[in-house]
Amino acid sequence: ELVGRGIGPRLIRSFLREVAFPHHDLDVCVIAPAQSNVAAIRAYEKAGLRRQRVFQEPTTREPAHLLLTLKRSELLTSPRPKTENPERT
Repeated sequence: ELVGRGIGPRLIRSFLREVAFPHHDLDVCVIAPAQSNVAAIRAYEKAGLRRQRVFQEPTTREPAHLLLTLKRSELLTSPRPKTENPERT
C-alpha cells in the first residue's frame, strides 16, 4: 500500500541531508545499483541523483551497474523533487 507514494525518494533525501552529508563530511554521494534494478534507479533519480555512466566490474560476472551521483551543494540548494502521488498530511 505504500508503493508509488513517493516515500522512498523522500527517505533517501532525508538520509543524505540529515545523516550522510553532515555526519560523515561527504561532498558527494555515489551509488551504483544494478542497471536492471529499475525501481531503485527511479527512486534515486526522483531523490535528485543524476546518471553518470554504466559500468561493468571486470573481475565479476555480476550485471552492469549504473553510477548515480548527487553533490552536497545540489541537495542543499535544489528544491525537493515532486512525486507522483505525494502523501497528504
